[in-house]
Amino acid sequence: MTDSMYANRGLKVGVFLDSGNIHASVRNAYNGKEPDHGKLLKVAVADNEMRRAIAYCVNMGAGFDRWKRALARYGFEFREKQYQQFKDGSGKGDVDMEIAMDVWRYIDTLDMVVLLTGDGDFTALVHRCHEFGKIVRVVGVPGSTSHNLVEAADEFVPIDESMIRSKNGGADIEKEGGAS
Repeated sequence: MTDSMYANRGLKVGVFLDSGNIHASVRNAYNGKEPDHGKLLKVAVADNEMRRAIAYCVNMGAGFDRWKRALARYGFEFREKQYQQFKDGSGKGDVDMEIAMDVWRYIDTLDMVVLLTGDGDFTALVHRCHEFGKIVRVVGVPGSTSHNLVEAADEFVPIDESMIRSKNGGADIEKEGGAS
């Protein structure tokens, strides 16, 4: 795992996981493998004081409750959004606004904000956090994380093989056990 210049500093940390973005980026970059959410959270907190860890997800149905329970075991809270299906057959399931609102809601209680995402739409939020004297780290997949987001962050932590679970072993859902 990546060492951080912000590790072991007694910082109050908020972790904000853009679940859909990280899941898709990891699957694309690592041949269908899944992120290990426990390892991602450990890297994100960097041996500091975790104040909040929130996973933002779009409920797509099957398996969602099992996945949610499994991540809760690591300490994640959830902000769930229903997938919107439109009359023309298209759909939408974006959680960016929810993430930005929560970062803003908790900003006064945090020393460091960690965004687990590759979405460049968060670049303005990073700049705003800096205006309030906050450290911002971004944890994302190299090659699919926005260059502007990487440049804006105080530190970019690339998701590497050590943060990926094998395709058939160590699944977050398997740790939960049973079916939903």
